Amino acid sequence: MTPMPPNNPLSLLVPFSTEQTWICQKARFLALWEIPQTMKCPLVGTCLSVEDHQKLLKKAGICVSRLCPAGLHAAVMENIDTETRVARRIDTFLKKKFDAQAREWLHTPEQEIRKLWRSGIETGELELPLYIIASRSDISPSLHAEAFGTLHMLGHTAKRDLLAARRTIARLEKLLAEERETARRIQKQERQKHDLLHAEILTLKKEANTRQTYTAVVPEKEETSKEIIETLGERLRRAQEKNQALIQRVRKLEEERKIYRCDAETEKIQPRIEKEDLHRLQNLSFTEKKEKHPKEIQSLEDKRILVVGGRPCMQSLYRHAVEKSGGRFEYHDGCIHGGRQTLEARVRRSDLVLCPVNCNSHGACGLVKDICRKHGKCLRMLDSSSRSAITSALAKAADPAPSDEGSTDLPLIAGNRFSSSSMACKE
Repeated sequence: MTPMPPNNPLSLLVPFSTEQTWICQKARFLALWEIPQTMKCPLVGTCLSVEDHQKLLKKAGICVSRLCPAGLHAAVMENIDTETRVARRIDTFLKKKFDAQAREWLHTPEQEIRKLWRSGIETGELELPLYIIASRSDISPSLHAEAFGTLHMLGHTAKRDLLAARRTIARLEKLLAEERETARRIQKQERQKHDLLHAEILTLKKEANTRQTYTAVVPEKEETSKEIIETLGERLRRAQEKNQALIQRVRKLEEERKIYRCDAETEKIQPRIEKEDLHRLQNLSFTEKKEKHPKEIQSLEDKRILVVGGRPCMQSLYRHAVEKSGGRFEYHDGCIHGGRQTLEARVRRSDLVLCPVNCNSHGACGLVKDICRKHGKCLRMLDSSSRSAITSALAKAADPAPSDEGSTDLPLIAGNRFSSSSMACKE
């Protein structure tokens, strides 16, 4: 943004008073060279693109082949203080672009023009309001000052946003390059392993063919040859099994890498529960914390475990964690707008309910607690929806550690904590 000219009076920057009025006997649209000096640079810079600068200067007979965008703008500004060829070209261009629409605002009160300008700031449609403010002869200096100051600060804001975006792009490009290098290295290692296994298989096949030829030439060693062939066949089978196992191992490692990366990204982008939410949740279950916890069984084998809420994109990770612990996985997205019947039905047939509080509303958490209390179901409220939080909760449910008064874990509702008495009642 070009700075304010030295001869601009500081009074233009004084905020406009609604009681002031700017009186002009006859409103008209000024030519470009007649526009106030403070409005020329914002008008030209906003309403003319770099290509427009270049085309209009070239038509006026100015060489533009070696001028950068800033040089093009400077060349325009140097030639519009008076009625020059450049000024006439640009004035004609602006009138063709805006005159038809601007005529409708020629005799509109200044307050309406001010509303149009502020609306343009909100919507991004600034060109027409700026042209009207800059070129109408009866616009007050205070509105000129407001438009100039707003555009000046927009330039600073746009500059900061652009630099921040470029820094982000540079960082992401660096991360992308590192990921590509890691992927290339892993692919190279896997190709080398595959080539070694393939070479070993070919060697074993060649040995087997050699042994078969030898047994055909020497019949008296047929029994020995059969044993050798069987041995080689067994070696070949083991090599093939080893090859298949290595392939499965590679796939498993790739899946684990994706899971760990997803966990890491989830932990980064997932906000921690605010202190007041945790305090509110702890107050909700204050009386339940004082209850004596019944004894839990030491295994989740074949128990139905329901996860309420959490991140839908991580549903497969939750299933993996539950099934790895021996349980049967159930999932509900935590949405209660459709009623509580579906949620209550799933809770009723579950043995353990896990509810991450950071992905569920307070209303949903309260509803889950009420349903679990009603049907005597074990409920664990988790402070995170990550895979590690689910895994930790399953481990604690299967092998609970004794709790004390100073525990900082989220409340555990023990309507049915797999105790022998509650299991008997259930049966």
